[in-house]
Amino acid sequence: MWKLKQIITLLLSIHIILGQEFVSAQEPLEELPLKMGYKSIEDAVLECEEHFGRDIRLPLKLPPIVFTHQFGRCNNSVGENNDELEIEFISELDSANHYLISVRPDSNNKKFPPKRNVVKIYKLKDNSNAFYGTLGSAFDFLSFEKAGWHYILSVDHRAAEKVSPEKLVEIADSVIITYPDPSKENPLLR
Repeated sequence: MWKLKQIITLLLSIHIILGQEFVSAQEPLEELPLKMGYKSIEDAVLECEEHFGRDIRLPLKLPPIVFTHQFGRCNNSVGENNDELEIEFISELDSANHYLISVRPDSNNKKFPPKRNVVKIYKLKDNSNAFYGTLGSAFDFLSFEKAGWHYILSVDHRAAEKVSPEKLVEIADSVIITYPDPSKENPLLR
């Protein structure tokens, strides 16, 4: 029995030491997106606003899952049909916690989503339609338009239990197009 405990302790020690060396040999999670042109969300939004010549409003809410990293990039490739703002939220704690926001001018939406991918159509608070669907077994999405922008909210299908279609609709409804005029007095503060 004592010999078995020694062997188990030795194997655990080797596993821990090798595991630490393997982890330290890998690149940090944030390195790869930076190499792919991602930057802070704020910088990406500013770059895309300058590129498109107008303000971009983002959802104020996030899915109810934990993220450890967030990145953004402004894709302005040759030609304007593929130009978009991409925002990505990921977690090094759980690879299923993966959420994407894509924003492009509604003239660039290229008939997304295809009808075959739409599972259900929801009404947003502004009475516009939002199309919920799946992209195979990888992502669930909600596609909608507001104020001349086409938004696609996508979440890893493995997180679907935590991020329902109704939760995505709530997030879509949190995109505020018109902000209150700060020069007017707030009646709640009288």
